[in-house]
Amino acid sequence: MLENFPYVDEIIEWDPKGRHRGLKSYLAFVRMLRQRSFDLGIAMTSSFSSAQLLFLAGIPVRVGYSRNCRGF
Repeated sequence: MLENFPYVDEIIEWDPKGRHRGLKSYLAFVRMLRQRSFDLGIAMTSSFSSAQLLFLAGIPVRVGYSRNCRGF
């Protein structure tokens, strides 16, 4: 849905059950996102780890579900 949207520069998928599995891969992914200084992150799932990932990556505008203490 977002691939051809003119305001989206890039879509990066996080695969926690595949190539980004484990703490070492998780932290490497967070580091990569942090280095790239994204303006906006969208969590398409309702998982705490997705919200945490965007927060730890330092992304200032995070969009996603605001429930179970994820709204801060």
